[in-house]
Amino acid sequence: MSESLSNILNNLSAMPVTSGFIEYRKNQFELGYAKAEINIDAQLLEYYLISLGLVAKTDSIKNDFYFDDMYVDVKEVNNKWFNVGGKNGDKKYWWTRNVNEGELTHFLFIKSDRNQSELLSDGDTVNIKEHAIWQATEIINQLQKSNYGGYYMDPKLIFKKKE
Repeated sequence: MSESLSNILNNLSAMPVTSGFIEYRKNQFELGYAKAEINIDAQLLEYYLISLGLVAKTDSIKNDFYFDDMYVDVKEVNNKWFNVGGKNGDKKYWWTRNVNEGELTHFLFIKSDRNQSELLSDGDTVNIKEHAIWQATEIINQLQKSNYGGYYMDPKLIFKKKE
């Protein structure tokens, strides 16, 4: 991992949920970026890092931010499996295309203490419990075909990676 990005994440204390984030979440939902507004709460880290000027916002939907020659897509993994959607693996092929186009180079995986069953409210805080960064091609190559459609990877492998 980029030493400075790792230092930023290691030094994060509780990320505050602000009215600015609540407005951002509302706008993203109205634009159709998620099927449920609660899914947009997973974007708090990227919103927070961009709002502090610690990373650069991009105009692409193929990554979440730019930092130190990396186009980074943040993935919150608080479940037993890291599932890549689409019954036929559409997301895997979309990521592959984004890598080939030079608009995705890394995935930043995080675990947080966010309650995924309740919308975040202004004044809440979220802590990052664990993080790991991988080159996007490494993750794409390690995805396994799921019996239930799409692809998956065991988060224990994701977070085992030494940065």
